Amino acid sequence: MNFFICLQVAMFTVAGEHLTLRMRKMAFESMVRQEMGWFDQPANNTGALCARLSADAASIQGVSHLKSLRW
Repeated sequence: MNFFICLQVAMFTVAGEHLTLRMRKMAFESMVRQEMGWFDQPANNTGALCARLSADAASIQGVSHLKSLRW
């Protein structure tokens, strides 16, 4: 029984990592496809975009981690 719980937590962790990577890639691709003027806005400078990628990925990873622990 304990083995299956560990296996389930491990599988949720792996799935959460894949989801986080996929979401980060999609967000980055979306940012790269923006028009040049979009990057001139103060809210879209390099630091803000990097922080947004990091924070969004961390929140997705946090949700998937909580889901695996709830089981």
